[in-house]
Amino acid sequence: MLRRSDVQQARGSALKAISKLTGYDRKTVRKYLLKPETVPHYGPRLKRPRQFDAHKPYLQNRMKAGVWNAGCCCGSFGNSATKAATRL
Repeated sequence: MLRRSDVQQARGSALKAISKLTGYDRKTVRKYLLKPETVPHYGPRLKRPRQFDAHKPYLQNRMKAGVWNAGCCCGSFGNSATKAATRL
């Protein structure tokens, strides 16, 4: 990632020299020298929901009802593979 400090320090140098110094393509260096405000700023990423989160309330309700058998809970989701596994 090309940093704003790299762009500010490099003003007045040749594009090729800046490119070698930073490791970025000369066209990328040129772009950020012409418009320094376009240097992207990345913040912390949003956390993605886990697949389990959609089923969490259902499972919590089942646990409150006293069902601790995972085969019983999984079979009620309608997945034929888990239904077959619970019949074994």
